[in-house]
Amino acid sequence: RHTKEGAIATAFHEAGHAVTLQSKITHRKLKYLTIRGEGNHYGYARFSSPDGYEAQPKGHGRSYFVARIAGLLAGQRAAQLAGFAPDAGWGGSSNSDIWKAQMLATQYFLDYGDTRDSEFLYIPRDAEGKPILSGVTDKLQQKVAQLLIEADQQALQLLLKNWSLVKALKDRLLLDGDFSGDLFEKIKESVKEDPTNWELGPNGQAMKSSEVHTTWWQVVQSRALKLFSQPENPALKLPKLTHVDVEALIQEAYHNKKITESSCDKVLK
Repeated sequence: RHTKEGAIATAFHEAGHAVTLQSKITHRKLKYLTIRGEGNHYGYARFSSPDGYEAQPKGHGRSYFVARIAGLLAGQRAAQLAGFAPDAGWGGSSNSDIWKAQMLATQYFLDYGDTRDSEFLYIPRDAEGKPILSGVTDKLQQKVAQLLIEADQQALQLLLKNWSLVKALKDRLLLDGDFSGDLFEKIKESVKEDPTNWELGPNGQAMKSSEVHTTWWQVVQSRALKLFSQPENPALKLPKLTHVDVEALIQEAYHNKKITESSCDKVLK
C-alpha cells in the first residue's frame, strides 16, 4: 500500500508516537509498532497500561492529559520534522490523531476539572449525566485549544530531544515493517549515548545543532561580506565595522535566531 516516500513518512509518524510515550506519567508501555497497513491505517502503535488505570480518575491530573495528547500529536509532528506534509491521519475523522487529542482535552475539562480556573473546577451535569455547558461553551473551546497547543509544544520538545532515537526507529521500521515493545527498548538503549543534539531548523525540520549554527552563520556572514564589499562612499552612511564587529554580529544573529535577510540587515545597521 505504501509508496517509498509514504513508507518513510509513516515510519517517522509511528516512531514519533513511540518516542513521546512518557511511561512514567502515562503508565503506558509500547507493545507493538508497525507500518504495515491495516484497515484505514497506514501504520499504528499498540500500547498497554495497568488494568483499569485509564478508566480511573486517580492520578489523571493535567500532566497526564498533556502527556497523552502530546503522544497523539507527536506522530504528525515527527513527520513534519522529517520534511513531510500533513497526512490523512491528521484529519477530522473519529480515527484521526487530532480528533482523539481533542476528545482527551475535552474530557480533561469536563470530567476532571481544571484547578487553574475556578470556573472549570467542576462542570455540573443534568439528570442524564450530560454536562451543562450553558454560558461556558466558547470558553471551553478556547481552553481545549490552549491545552492542545501546550501538548503540541511538549511533543515538539520531546521529539527534538530524542530525534536520534526517532531516526533509529524509522530505519528499523523500514527494514522489518514492525517490531515489538521489547525491541523498542533495545533500540532505545542502543542510542542512549548518541551525543548528537537536534534543533528546529529554519525550514521547520529537525537539524543537527551544528548545522543550524552553520545556517545562521552563513546567512549573516554573507550579509556582512556584502556590506564590506560596498564602495567607500560617505553618501551610503555605512558604519565602519571591524572583523571583530562582524564576529559579534554573527553571534548575535545566531543567538537571536535572526535568519532572514531583512532581519540580518537590521542587525548590521
